[in-house]
This record gives sequence, structure tokens and C-alpha cells, in this order.
Amino acid sequence: HSNIFRIVDGPADTVARALLGLRFEREFSLQRISLNAFITPVKYFEQSSYDYLGYGVAATWDIEFGRPVFGQIALRFARDQTPFDVIGLAQNNLQDLRMARGLAGWRITQAWAVIGAIDTWASDNSLDSQKQADYTRNGLEAGVRYLPGGALELDMVWRRETANYPNRQVTDSVGNLLPAAVDNAYAQDTPLARVSYRPSDATRITGLA
Repeated sequence: HSNIFRIVDGPADTVARALLGLRFEREFSLQRISLNAFITPVKYFEQSSYDYLGYGVAATWDIEFGRPVFGQIALRFARDQTPFDVIGLAQNNLQDLRMARGLAGWRITQAWAVIGAIDTWASDNSLDSQKQADYTRNGLEAGVRYLPGGALELDMVWRRETANYPNRQVTDSVGNLLPAAVDNAYAQDTPLARVSYRPSDATRITGLA
């Protein structure tokens, strides 16, 4: 990398990254479980103080009770290094991310179902100067799912999301002090359309608007 800190005349370095992971999937009866985990050791040959060990763990349980009732439970934990250009300083910041999501649905007809979901996200930063970016985010969704048959699945939902930043922002993106502390908490409502197309067991194409 010719400029690892993305600053004028910043240092170059050689960075080695490895990945080792495990993946497990199994279907039994009407249930499907998917588990995956990985570790990512990263080595900076010149700036060795930025070496770190990233990781990720995720689990998904797709549930069905008879024909009409279905759902999904998903969990995720991960650690990674945030980019130096986001931090604005040549310091090492490790970000921990936690997510939990639950979805439940009821099939009204063969093609239509009503669905609802709840999720929560949390992010923590190791660097004191980036604690202002720590957050918790909670979401609620309600809508319908359309399954015309075959490999297509379409969700149309209304999402309500609220976020809280426990540490007020006191500096801007490049580290300059702001005239007053800023509370970045927010609430927003969003109509969403999510589409999933699975032409084969090995391939899935997804998108959202």
C-alpha cells in the first residue's frame, strides 16, 4: 500500500491478510440452520503496532411451524479495523459490531404472507477519539411477502428505526473541536422493497430499494 494513512506524504507499507473460516448448513424437517465463523489475522510489516486479529461469527435459523407460520432468527458478532481515512488520524481503531434480528410471518394464501421483524445493532470503538461513533440502533418492520412460486421472493415493508449515540460528538471528521457537543440520535421511517432470486441452490441474487 503506497499510503496507508491516506494523508499527504504518508508512509507506505506491506500488509498481509489471512482468513480461516468454517461454514455449516443443515436442513432437518422444516428447519434450516446456517453457522459460519472466521478469523482474519492482519500483519503490517513496517507499522507493526497496527497488527490486529479480526473475527466474525454468524448464525441463522429459518423456522417453519406447519404450513402457515414461519420465521427467522439471526445473530452476528464481528470485529474489524476501521479505515484510517475514516478516522482522520494515524491511529488503530478496532470496531466491534453486534446484531440480532427476528422475523415472523403468517401465510394468508399460497403467494401472500404478512410479516413483521425486529432487530437491534450495536457498535463499539476501541479508540477514545472514536467513542463518539458508538451507537445502538433498533428497528421495527411490518409488511407483506409475495411468493409467486419458483425462485422469486419479494418483501414490501415499512421500517421504523431509532438510533442512539451515548457519547456526544465533540470533534469533526478531521479532529477539530466543534463549538458545541452534538447529539446524533435520530429516528426515521422508510418504505423498503427487498427482492431475492435463487435460480439454483448455490446461487442467490438479492437487492433492495
